[in-house]
Amino acid sequence: MNALLATLGLTSEQRALRKDAIGGSDANTIMGGDEKRLLQLWREKRGEVEPEDLSDILAVQMGSFTEPFNAAWFEKNTGIAVETMNLPDCGRGPSFMRCTLDGWIPEVEAVFEAKHCGTRSTDAEIFARYVPQLTHNCICTGSVTAFLSCFKGNGDWVMFEYAVDVDYADRLIAAEREFWRCVQTGEPPCAVPSEPTPKPVGVVEYDMATSNAWASFAGEYLETKLAADRHETAKKEIKALVPEDASKCFGHGIIVKRDKRGALRFAETGEE
Repeated sequence: MNALLATLGLTSEQRALRKDAIGGSDANTIMGGDEKRLLQLWREKRGEVEPEDLSDILAVQMGSFTEPFNAAWFEKNTGIAVETMNLPDCGRGPSFMRCTLDGWIPEVEAVFEAKHCGTRSTDAEIFARYVPQLTHNCICTGSVTAFLSCFKGNGDWVMFEYAVDVDYADRLIAAEREFWRCVQTGEPPCAVPSEPTPKPVGVVEYDMATSNAWASFAGEYLETKLAADRHETAKKEIKALVPEDASKCFGHGIIVKRDKRGALRFAETGEE
């Protein structure tokens, strides 16, 4: 194998740990509602079949290869540092749950997960696909927050912040506990019916029709919007009239001055 490709993926120790417990990616399968994939995972955990060889799957290898760049891109765009070394203990959940983290955000004690997806899935579909893994990894680390950083193809990047939904976490633990019981007893598991997953932070919709305060300020907003739009248009047109060499223009009750950085500042006559 090429030396570069040999460095990708899990170590032999991590693979052994994954076989003896439920990992984060396993959580996606357990909660995914696909009985065929669930039975395949069950057989793998029981040692009846070998795990699928992912070494020749381009999408998987690309995701592994771009993890460090993904973390760097996340830091560049959010200003939040990601730690990929000295990761926290990942055995704080039930004994049958373990995880291998892509990264950790010490600033807020949050899980960092890096993905490289195709371009056909919507942002909502991408997030929903990995909610089980995000929840699982949070349980394993004792965290209540996770960040999902995802490259879409080679031209787009999306980021989601996830606050653990306690009810969903309880259902996930119950489903994983039942799956692990089946692994130990040899009883084939039943697929968990798919259900709506929690939403990322900042995308939940709320109907504010019953809020009196909202109604009051909404009315004021609509009443003043036209005047505000006219105000911004007037400022734009006045700026266009200011000569490039002007330090100050005044007249008809207003003053426009150029500051040291070259920006134009407005004031009313008498406010200087």
